[in-house]
Amino acid sequence: MQERYVLMMQLRDHLTELFELCGTPAEQVPVEPAPAPLRWLETLLRDRGLYDYLKELDAQAVQAIQTAKERNLDFWNAQENERILERQEEELLQLRQQLQTLQPAPQVSTDAGQLAMIQDIIAMRDNLMLRKNWIRNFAPDEKTAAQMVDGQLQETAKLLERAGVEIMEQTGAFDCRLHAAVETRPALNPEQDGQIAETFRPGYRFRGEVLRPQEVILYIKA
Repeated sequence: MQERYVLMMQLRDHLTELFELCGTPAEQVPVEPAPAPLRWLETLLRDRGLYDYLKELDAQAVQAIQTAKERNLDFWNAQENERILERQEEELLQLRQQLQTLQPAPQVSTDAGQLAMIQDIIAMRDNLMLRKNWIRNFAPDEKTAAQMVDGQLQETAKLLERAGVEIMEQTGAFDCRLHAAVETRPALNPEQDGQIAETFRPGYRFRGEVLRPQEVILYIKA
């Protein structure tokens, strides 16, 4: 009887937690142990079928709690993505306005304000790429968020090109003047040795000066 009483307490607590996760107010129903004479009687007439049923029901409640928590987390992540993307959209607007005021004729030398703006756009692109990878790996169903990220990446690329910045995402042979190897991958044949396998992060060059080398994954001879 005591064993069943403990299980009923667990089931009640789990069901209360589940209702709260689902946004449904729940009042805990008091579960009191039976009087001693009745407990003695139930030891003689133990209903294992009822106990097994309560145990299975409690296991299902625990599983439902885990599912509800995961769904709540996914919903929170989706909302957080939207907040981040909206904030970045506002930052993009500010950068567009700054570019209009800071961008002189191409032959005029760069001032500190324009270079700072370029670095801000590059940092924003890095954050967008991280966000894109997160959505692809952990929230592939968030199609709207993925489209917003792609749109913002295209917009930042246009802003950089308008400012005279070259975005480097080259393929082919590794060039230490333009590229930095952050990871290696075994070459499958001799022709791949020393070739760029994949771009990890784009590089940026402004008027012949490399602001940041293109970070690449490099094929090397095994």
